[in-house]
Amino acid sequence: ECISFTTGCYKSQEIIARLHYKSKPKHTLNCYRIRSEAAITVGERLLAPDTMTEYGEIIDYATDGSNAYLVCVSHLIEPQLCSVILSESNTVVILEAI
Repeated sequence: ECISFTTGCYKSQEIIARLHYKSKPKHTLNCYRIRSEAAITVGERLLAPDTMTEYGEIIDYATDGSNAYLVCVSHLIEPQLCSVILSESNTVVILEAI
């Protein structure tokens, strides 16, 4: 037997356990359009404006005209936010679902 799912540790064990016991993942992946004069980077954290706690992270992006980006964001499932703060530039941006 190469892998035992009943004993010991294995890669992705925490994710499998979360799906098994809570029936849902902790994060979700969504795409948004944002407008910002500040440059963005892959891996940049997104912060909730009211608490400054981490909401998500930019996984990838593409430019969409002047000062606009299409971004792929891994973020907490709850709560859903309409605006976030880019951690590196401290800029507030609106998340437009696409």
